[in-house]
Amino acid sequence: MRHLELKFREVWGVDVSDVMVQLASKYNPRCNIHLNTAPDLGVFPSDHFDLIYSFLVLQHLPNKSTIELYLREFVRVLAPNGLLAFQLPNHLSLRWRLQPRRRAYRLLNSVGLSAQRLQSWNLLPMSVIAIPEHSVQALIRSTGASISRKDVLGANDGIMYYCTKQRQS
Repeated sequence: MRHLELKFREVWGVDVSDVMVQLASKYNPRCNIHLNTAPDLGVFPSDHFDLIYSFLVLQHLPNKSTIELYLREFVRVLAPNGLLAFQLPNHLSLRWRLQPRRRAYRLLNSVGLSAQRLQSWNLLPMSVIAIPEHSVQALIRSTGASISRKDVLGANDGIMYYCTKQRQS
């Protein structure tokens, strides 16, 4: 976030995790940080942000409908001719679909092992959700925005989408 301060007058970091918001505030003291407890981005006005960037975040939201809601909200708060850049997996390998680390984390945490210890063993509580490319394209089109570029990332990282929306006349 700090590198964005050099290019933009106003920088916001938004997350649904209190821990992430605390870390962002600690390491980015001049940025605006918002803990979003609402199911949308209603705290922000429409057509407000010139750049919206999300990487390795959306895939950890609770379900596909929540991811789709946030994508719609991203377009809503994106200023005309602004840029929305986000990453989403478009499919998951069998290992990622089974998510053995998440399952082991939940089992071991339920018998009393601490989150810190489990994370030190590289066990994490997060799930990973993928949305097929054609579904993302249809959703973005339905908002009136368009995908101007896509970069295919690694096998489990999916696609980086770059979207814009035109000024309403």
